[in-house]
Amino acid sequence: PYAIGALRLSRTSVTLEDVTATATRRERIAVANSGTTPVRISARTTVEGLRLRCEPEELAAGSEGDIVIEYRPTKEPTTDIETMVILDGVEASAAARIIRITLKR
Repeated sequence: PYAIGALRLSRTSVTLEDVTATATRRERIAVANSGTTPVRISARTTVEGLRLRCEPEELAAGSEGDIVIEYRPTKEPTTDIETMVILDGVEASAAARIIRITLKR
């Protein structure tokens, strides 16, 4: 697993295939909180239609969940998109909190 502060992630990059304006694409990253305090993960993105959330919303100490990456565009994408999001709510440097996301048409 990949370590980001107290979090342990199964991966730090995601590719969403066959992205169109008519379908929502979704991928999950397994995550565990190895710390002693609860963690509430969030992230901001500049890509319209791209969302990232944690299920459950708050990871208790020692618990597991999923980071859900969802793309629901409002118009047909014309090119592949590569972007990065920085996780918030985790005590680690910004460079260590990056998740890379590729959207393929």
